[in-house]
Amino acid sequence: MSPRRPFGPTQISTVDCGGRGGVWRAGVQAADVSTEIPAIVHQTWKNASALPPQLRPFVDAWRRLPEWRHMLHNDADNRALARRCGGAPSAAQPRISALQQQYDSFRVLIKRADMSRMLYLHRWGGVYADADVSACAVDGPKLRAALAPYALVLVRSPTGSVSNFFMASTRGHPFWAFALRRMPLVSGRAAGEGIGEFVLRSSGPHYLNATLAAFREAHPEQAARTKIFGVDEWQRATGAAHHWASTWLLHNKKLGRVRMKQPEDACGQLAMKRQKAWALPTAGARGAS
Repeated sequence: MSPRRPFGPTQISTVDCGGRGGVWRAGVQAADVSTEIPAIVHQTWKNASALPPQLRPFVDAWRRLPEWRHMLHNDADNRALARRCGGAPSAAQPRISALQQQYDSFRVLIKRADMSRMLYLHRWGGVYADADVSACAVDGPKLRAALAPYALVLVRSPTGSVSNFFMASTRGHPFWAFALRRMPLVSGRAAGEGIGEFVLRSSGPHYLNATLAAFREAHPEQAARTKIFGVDEWQRATGAAHHWASTWLLHNKKLGRVRMKQPEDACGQLAMKRQKAWALPTAGARGAS
């Protein structure tokens, strides 16, 4: 059977964030990009009051990081950003941009969050961290030093795929517009494809992994300032730890619900347990976003 047709538009030709993050049309870069990764930490949740108590200490630690700006984006912020960065409205929807159409078309809400985290880094640059990433041993200078040589930083999960729980880049890095413009091409859900697999392939880590490979082929000149950390290397370099809490499942009934466990410690044992559990073949997609 052929894949289902996507809800969204067939092409996103423009990613325009109003002069901050650059304007891209047909893959042409504007001049408004930064050369260093800014000291901004982006996180997102439905709204601040809905943040689970188990995750509040992690988010608060990032908020208190000296000399770093913290931005906790909610659902309304995310939709407004998609509208702002969408450029001109499309012919099919003269009052709504193609980018916003794509955002609104996502019925599984984690896909909106996956798109939004790309928009944060395109619009502002800085660091994106999932709410279950703890800044347990992070200090401002250490994080700056770990990121300073690079323009794009991603982390490879224990399963071998580039993941999206922690990402960093300069403002307007060309990878994000490339990824956003490619997204409608894989938005259709194939017959028989489970929702978890669909999310991973169409907006989550598997999408990011495939898009990075395509970007590297199209833009080999960007390789010198791109860094892909292994998980252990990333934890040592930044002082952060990922607790693999599967937060992407919490508010998506079609994907099921997970029970949040109280973290056992801030940085070491629980994070390593999560990594080992995720690497097991029976673990499937747990914790992948």
